[in-house]
Amino acid sequence: MRVRPKKVKGQFGFWIEDLFNFPAFTFPAIDLELSERRFLWIPDEPGYAPEGSSQTWYWFVQDFEVEVTWKARENALLMSLKMTNLSELPLTIYAIDPARITIDPLLLKNPAQLSIFQNGFQSWSPTRFRKANDTMKFPRIKSFGEMNHYTDSGFWKRKDGLLSNQFLVLKEQSALEAGIFGFLTQKTGLGEIFWQTTERGQLTCRLDFGGKELLPEQTLRTEALYMASENWPDIVENYADAVGEAMSARVPDRPLVGWSSWYEYYTKISQSDMLANARIAGSQPELGIEYIQLDDGYQTAVGDWLVRKKSFPEPLVKLAEAIKSHGMKAGIWLAPFMASTKSILYREHPQWFLRD
Repeated sequence: MRVRPKKVKGQFGFWIEDLFNFPAFTFPAIDLELSERRFLWIPDEPGYAPEGSSQTWYWFVQDFEVEVTWKARENALLMSLKMTNLSELPLTIYAIDPARITIDPLLLKNPAQLSIFQNGFQSWSPTRFRKANDTMKFPRIKSFGEMNHYTDSGFWKRKDGLLSNQFLVLKEQSALEAGIFGFLTQKTGLGEIFWQTTERGQLTCRLDFGGKELLPEQTLRTEALYMASENWPDIVENYADAVGEAMSARVPDRPLVGWSSWYEYYTKISQSDMLANARIAGSQPELGIEYIQLDDGYQTAVGDWLVRKKSFPEPLVKLAEAIKSHGMKAGIWLAPFMASTKSILYREHPQWFLRD
C-alpha cells in the first residue's frame, strides 16, 4: 500500500492505494474548543512535508500544529497524529479522527455482498458479522443499553450505519480478502470505527477524548491507527499480534484452564458449593483444571469485599486452603473501582466517588 497527498473536491488529504481492492481518500479531523468557541478542524490547504520525507506532513494553524505520520508494514499501514497547542490558552479536545475514509460507491451499490465485522464495547456487547447495509439496533430498555454499550459515544443513536469499538473488518462474503481498520492501543483516547451506509458513505476512525484539556505548548499524540488488506482470518490474527506488541502483552506459555462459580451459580453461591465443586474437580485430574475461581456473590455488597455473606461462615483463606488441598490454585473475582450505593464503603466514604 502507498500513500500520497491529494486534493479531492476541494478537500486536502491522502490517497491510499491498494487498500481492500479499492483506492481510498482520507483526511484527518479534530473536534476542539478554544476561547469558548467549539469547531471542527479539517485541512483546508495542503500539508507541508519536509524535503525528502514521504511519511510526515504538517499543518500549521494559527493556534495549533498538526503532524500526521505514516509508516509502512507488510500488508499494512500505521498512521498517527500529533497535535501541539501553540496558543496562550488551553485547548479542549473532544475527538480526533485520524482518518475519515471515503467509501468507494461501488461497494455501497451491492452492500448485501459485503460484510462488516463489528467489535463490541465490552464482553456483554454484540460482536459479530453484519451486512454492510445494516444499522445499529438499540435496546428498548435504557439501562440495558447503558450496561452493554458505549452510550456516551457521539455515534450512539445514529441510524445511518454501524459502530464498532477499537477495530472493524470489511469482507466480501464470497472472498477471503478483507480490510481492517483499528487502533493499536487505548491509552489516551477511546477508539471507535463508524461505518456510514448512506450513498456517500464514510468510514470514520475516531479517538474519543471526552473533553481533554491541552495546555499551552503541550503536545498530544494519538494512538496508532492500523490499516491492512489480507485474507481472513489471518488479518485479525496479525492485527491482534500488532496490538499485543504495542501493549507489551504478557502472553502465557499455555492456555489457562479453570472453573468459575459465576456461570453456574451467579450471585447465589455458598462456601459449601465451592467446596463441593473443588472436590469434584480435584477427583478428575483428566479435566486439567488448574484454577477454581470464586466469582461475584460472596460479599454483602459490591464494594464491601471484606464483608462476607452468611453463606460464607469462614474466612476466605480457609476456602483457598481447601482448594489447594485438592491440587488446584484458588482465584477470586472483585471490582476494586466499583461500589454499590448500598455498600458500607459508599456510606462511610462518599467523597471517594466520582459523580457525573
